[in-house]
Amino acid sequence: MAQGKEFVVQELSDALAVEKAIVENERTLAKAVKDAQLKEALEQMATEDEGHVANFERVLESLGAKPMKVEPDDRKMVNALKKVAQDGEEEIERLSAHSLLKHKAVETGEVFHALAAQLGKPKSMQPLDVNLREDKQHAKQLSALSLQLAQEQATGGSGMQELQEAVGA
Repeated sequence: MAQGKEFVVQELSDALAVEKAIVENERTLAKAVKDAQLKEALEQMATEDEGHVANFERVLESLGAKPMKVEPDDRKMVNALKKVAQDGEEEIERLSAHSLLKHKAVETGEVFHALAAQLGKPKSMQPLDVNLREDKQHAKQLSALSLQLAQEQATGGSGMQELQEAVGA
């Protein structure tokens, strides 16, 4: 079990791998989705998440470290979510898998935020606060877009009233 600097470098490496997967998904999804609002949101997120990748690389560099190999279990999880996000049959399925990766990024960001606070908020870790803030915003936006897609899919364009009648509400 890694400790100290080795632990931080391993966690940063894992987070970097997740962010790279997120950017790849967002670029792939943006090309595949039909909804213009979703396409625009994914493109904007990808641009911001490319900044997150740079931030992780910058923090690793400030520690005098290079990314470590991602743990097998983490790699399997990321690869599975990437596969569903890129190859799922429906937009909502792909978006949901991508949202799970984004939530992983938020969770990791929370860990780094707490660690930075315990270390006296070192300047070298400040870029990760940007990542966390934007990842939280992205997760919220993805949830809203997923809800919108689900509502559109549920109503089939026929409207909520027709759906209510169909389910006896």
